[in-house]
Amino acid sequence: MTLPTGEQRTFAQAYYYACFAGALNFILATLMAATAWSVYRSGISREYKLTMAQRTLMLQVMTFIGYVLCAAAVYMRIEGWLYLDAVYWVDVTLFTIGFGDYSPATHTGRALLFPMAVGGILFVGLIVASIHDVVLESGSHKISRRNVEKARQKIVGQMDENGGTVRTSPTKKQGVDENASKRERGEQEFDLLRQVQRNAQWANTVIALTFSAGSWLFLWIVGAVVFWQAEMSTQQWTYFESLYFTYAAFTTIGYGDYSPQNNAAKPAFVLWSMLALPTLTVLIGAIGNTISEGVNGLTLWLGEKLPPKTPFLRNVKNQANKKKKEEDGDFTPAKPPGFMEDGKQEQQLGDDTTGQAVQGIAGDEHPEGDEDKARMGEKYRGYLLIKELQKVVDHVDASPPRKYTYAEWRWFLLLLEEDVKEWSWLDAHSPIMEGTDEPRWVMQRLMKKLENQLKGVGDEKVGRK
Repeated sequence: MTLPTGEQRTFAQAYYYACFAGALNFILATLMAATAWSVYRSGISREYKLTMAQRTLMLQVMTFIGYVLCAAAVYMRIEGWLYLDAVYWVDVTLFTIGFGDYSPATHTGRALLFPMAVGGILFVGLIVASIHDVVLESGSHKISRRNVEKARQKIVGQMDENGGTVRTSPTKKQGVDENASKRERGEQEFDLLRQVQRNAQWANTVIALTFSAGSWLFLWIVGAVVFWQAEMSTQQWTYFESLYFTYAAFTTIGYGDYSPQNNAAKPAFVLWSMLALPTLTVLIGAIGNTISEGVNGLTLWLGEKLPPKTPFLRNVKNQANKKKKEEDGDFTPAKPPGFMEDGKQEQQLGDDTTGQAVQGIAGDEHPEGDEDKARMGEKYRGYLLIKELQKVVDHVDASPPRKYTYAEWRWFLLLLEEDVKEWSWLDAHSPIMEGTDEPRWVMQRLMKKLENQLKGVGDEKVGRK
């Protein structure tokens, strides 16, 4: 069908929104079909449980979209705009871009801007925080576990080839001396695995930064192509002008010298901005985390390597010690005083009942233990379990997560009667390779041990009767 002479027509914004909705539905249907096929083929559980962070993000996104649509309906009435133009204006306003192509002209519209903008900007902030939790933190936790396992396997393989010594960093070699005592060998394995974890954490930070930067770059370049094509016929944009416009919108600068006018460009901008602006915020957070970890690592390295001969170097060393204390957590040590302090008993555990019980449980850690102390240790094991539980409860919600020293782990394992001769710290099933926070692992085992201990006492009393 040909149009009348001199008349031009174009698709409405609603047509493009319908196209976007159809594309999104197709993507979601494809993902659901792929998931169902995976369940059918692999036999994994059909039940999929969302985490609290995932549920929160879904609720926030749906509420935010409803908020945008309702605000647009209000301003359509007040300002006399087309509804989809009002949707575009609300989107530009809540993301604080402000091109200036649309603005309230009535006193009512200007007055309602105060609560509408504040509520919408708060929504945006909450959504960005939730995206950070869901995408980066939970995703990075899984990636970190995978990186630690790969690094552990690589270290074990290199140790077999190089006689027990491997290079864990450009300036550091570590290894396990097979001729050392059992305790010293365990401590060497523990230190080696801790270094592997630190390397994996840094690699995880770099991966998160790379992923965020790649997503940002993709949205910038692809978005520029979309707006270039959409505005080529209307405003005759060049690709560079579109790239400039996209960057100004991405960074929420919004000069207003360029703004979308085409019916295709406005819906594309609404969809693009809801992806691009949170991505930029996540990228800024990833850059901040990378810089912070880099500075902390450099400070700790300087504190270890530089001799404190000048006030400046002493200050650097003090800052390094402060950083290390913050990382370790300012908590009471989760072990009895004097137990394996710096690898040896520098302080007597005491001659009181508790001290003798600790010496009895410590066994071969302290040669002064005898059969009377061993019996004392078994008798008071439940009491010591409760004391350690009181300490560990304070560590569960620590931020950053509490990581125990080798001496603390050695004490926990002795208290739990775990036979460390049966496994190595570099083994895939060692406690710090479980993937859960260390305090939670310890607390669960202490509670289970205490339960069995109390049940045994009860059974013994019933037997006597």
